[in-house]
Amino acid sequence: MRWNKELAEKIEPWFRLGAAVVAALWALGEYRARMAEGRVEKTLAYVAQFHEEPVGPAWQRIEDAWDAREQDTLALLAEPQSEQWRARWGAHVLRTVAQARLGPSIAIVAQFFHEMQACAEAGICDAATARAFFKVRATEFYHLHYCYLLARRKELKDPAFGTAIEWMAETASSDGCGEVPAAPPIPSIGIGGVAPSR
Repeated sequence: MRWNKELAEKIEPWFRLGAAVVAALWALGEYRARMAEGRVEKTLAYVAQFHEEPVGPAWQRIEDAWDAREQDTLALLAEPQSEQWRARWGAHVLRTVAQARLGPSIAIVAQFFHEMQACAEAGICDAATARAFFKVRATEFYHLHYCYLLARRKELKDPAFGTAIEWMAETASSDGCGEVPAAPPIPSIGIGGVAPSR
C-alpha cells in the first residue's frame, strides 16, 4: 500500500499539470473559435453594407453604364490584342467612365474595399470569408477599370488608389492600357473619407 501512496504523491502534480494544460488548450480553442466567429460576423456586416447606400447604388450605376456599352465593349474585346488595341481599350474605359460620370461611384467602391482590407489586416474581419463573397466581383471590376485606376493614381499622385481592389482580387496587374493619361478630375464629394483632389 505504501508504494501506491508514494507513487500517487509523485504522479499527482504531473497529473494536475497535465489537466491544467488540457484545460488551457481547450479554453484557447474555444477563444479562437469565438474570435473566428466574430471575424466572420464582422465580414458578413460588410456583405450587407455592399448592398446598401452608398455602395449598392454606386455598384449598380457602374453596372448600368457598362451594360449600356456592352456591344462596343464586347466588339473591342473580340479584336486581336496589340499595343494599338491596348491604347483603344484604355481610351474606351476612360471615355466610358467620363461619359457615364462613374468617377464618384468608382471612388465609393474603392473606399469600400479599402475599409474591408483594413478590417481584415487588423484581424477584425476574415479575409477568406471576404474573398468568398467578393473576389469574383473585385477581379472583374479591377480588370474592367484598371486603366481608370491607373489614370486616377497618376492624377491623384497616389499609387495606392484602388490597391485594395487588387488585394481583394489577389491580382496586381492587368493586360494593359497603352499609355494612360491622368484621369480627368472628378467632383469632390467626400464619400466615405474619399475626397478626390484636383
